[in-house]
Amino acid sequence: MKNKLRISIATTLLLSSIVSSAETPDALAVDMAKSFASIANKSSPRMLDEYTRLERVYSESLDIIFDYTILAAIPEYSEVEHRGRLRDNFIRVMCDTPKFHDQLLSKGVKQIYRYSNTTGRILREFTFSIDDCA
Repeated sequence: MKNKLRISIATTLLLSSIVSSAETPDALAVDMAKSFASIANKSSPRMLDEYTRLERVYSESLDIIFDYTILAAIPEYSEVEHRGRLRDNFIRVMCDTPKFHDQLLSKGVKQIYRYSNTTGRILREFTFSIDDCA
């Protein structure tokens, strides 16, 4: 009876450890996402065009988040067109650069582009990952 209890406890601990490690992001990938965000953030805030200001770039676990503010009425284009333009740039920079692809995207890092108005209300948000490289 004692052996069955020991085996049961050991199995429970092992399964718990496996589940926990599967849910815990790779520490090196998290550090690399932080480094990428830190470098990208060095020149923030900065105007990208007459309508858009990049406020900051930061990371949360495996997400690299780009926060933008729309400062003025911009020529309207659809959310689909906006996503397409950002995706094309993501592919050109992240997917087509082996270091970014292999050391970030293949480890589960995602990029999130968040556009807010001047009051902070989120207008649009787009997320890209290794799945967008295909």
